[in-house]
Amino acid sequence: MMTWLIDFEGTRLMLKAAHYTQSVWLEPLESDGDEVIAFLRRWWIRHPPL
Repeated sequence: MMTWLIDFEGTRLMLKAAHYTQSVWLEPLESDGDEVIAFLRRWWIRHPPL
């Protein structure tokens, strides 16, 4: 497993990736993290990767 500490707009998030399951996810480290993750989810749905 690999982990990265990310600061997005002043909110700290932990980005985690598991090689064997090919999974990637974000975990909030602060109380407002769920709101930021919800924003990122909405953005991702509107702007999917190519």
